[in-house]
Amino acid sequence: MILDKRYSVIYLALVLFLTAISVTVMRFFAPDSYSPTLFLIPAYFCLMLVLMNVLYHLGEKKKRDRSFFFMEYRMIKMLVSIVFLFVILKVAEFETLPFVIVFVAFYLILMSFETVHFIKGEKKS
Repeated sequence: MILDKRYSVIYLALVLFLTAISVTVMRFFAPDSYSPTLFLIPAYFCLMLVLMNVLYHLGEKKKRDRSFFFMEYRMIKMLVSIVFLFVILKVAEFETLPFVIVFVAFYLILMSFETVHFIKGEKKS
């Protein structure tokens, strides 16, 4: 199985680790750029984990290919991420560049983790 408890725990631990690093860096090295809405980033990626699990289990019921699931999830995640950033940029009353940089860092690191996990799962099956 591609998504199991172990994967979810590691994913959440990675999100918490990235959150701790980003908050530390923003508070101590760039306090002027610290955004009080920084918590939206880990919350967003936790919601993406829930979405991934829902899509995976729906695909399992329909006996769809794992590659199709992975590409479907990636496409949805990218589109939702673009909309999320667009909304933040439009309604934000704070400096958005540091927020966008942290968001993109989260996105790339977690995308790499997801890809490595998917490739390992495909090699096993």
